[in-house]
Amino acid sequence: MPLLIFLWLQCQLPGSAALISAEPIAAQIPPPMQLTTTAAYLSFSFEFVQSLLSCLPSMEQPVNQPDASAEFSRYPDQITASSQPDAATYEQRSGYYAIRLTDPEAEPVGAVTVIRDEKGAIALFKGAPTVSRQRNGGESPLPVYGDGSIAVVPTGEVFIRFQDGVDARDRAADIEAAGYAITKVLDFAPQGAWIHAISGEIADSLQRLAQLEGLVGLENIEPQLLMERQLR
Repeated sequence: MPLLIFLWLQCQLPGSAALISAEPIAAQIPPPMQLTTTAAYLSFSFEFVQSLLSCLPSMEQPVNQPDASAEFSRYPDQITASSQPDAATYEQRSGYYAIRLTDPEAEPVGAVTVIRDEKGAIALFKGAPTVSRQRNGGESPLPVYGDGSIAVVPTGEVFIRFQDGVDARDRAADIEAAGYAITKVLDFAPQGAWIHAISGEIADSLQRLAQLEGLVGLENIEPQLLMERQLR
């Protein structure tokens, strides 16, 4: 009983979830009951129980959904299309995100546009990424970069080209030391190769590009960027 009284009094404090006045309840007490304690009567009062329950904390635990957009902090703010002079630079675009879809013919609802390549399709969305988008036939969200109306999405693949006469396969150890692995060497021009971060993470492929610049004889570095020329 003292605990109930304490909880009821807590409800009456300013800022509580349900603030009621004791006077209306006390006014309803019939004369015979006034000879007993007011607390005894209040403990059985419907109004008392109702007001007490209304101010107790909810037992329902909030559902903490992962914030997919937090992943974008692992990506660089800018991407340069090539290590060559005067190459275009793209800024990470807030308010947009992309999802790689495994079905190349997919037409996801709400997509701003769909960019297709040999691996499938990448859908661009406007707004903040959501968990439901990630599970809707796609992978984790990717940042979108842009320059004016141009939108580009990184794939994680990086094309490198050594000087003529250098076979990229002979430089595999140096490439691995920079954090990358060769995924394909061009048959007609073995000085060129496609590489990807050893971790498999697209963010790592972009963040470690500076590590490649120190490779002797390397002439060009180009992160693969799928492009949509008109971002609607």
